[in-house]
Amino acid sequence: MGAMERIMVNVWDDNSDIPVIKKAFRGRWLVGDMATEVDGYMGGIRWSVALTQGERIAIYSSNPHSFGKLEVYESLEDAEDDLPEDVYAAVASQIDENYVQELDI
Repeated sequence: MGAMERIMVNVWDDNSDIPVIKKAFRGRWLVGDMATEVDGYMGGIRWSVALTQGERIAIYSSNPHSFGKLEVYESLEDAEDDLPEDVYAAVASQIDENYVQELDI
């Protein structure tokens, strides 16, 4: 896996008088700018997921019309309910090369 680097993102902060702020942390991107399908077309929410220096999972999500949101989880499993299945599978594959997405087909 790649080296840890300084990652900086622009986020929308509802709790601030200045709604768009920059946030930075040390980490390594596992998945970058992955689009999900919404109403039959690609490009709805875009997802980027990083492993932080503190071994946490940082999820940056945005849409084409606004700045993003940054959420931090203790583990990938803690973030599972907040990620689309395909994004979760892509991240899990980067963390564990033996990961297999089980399909109910």
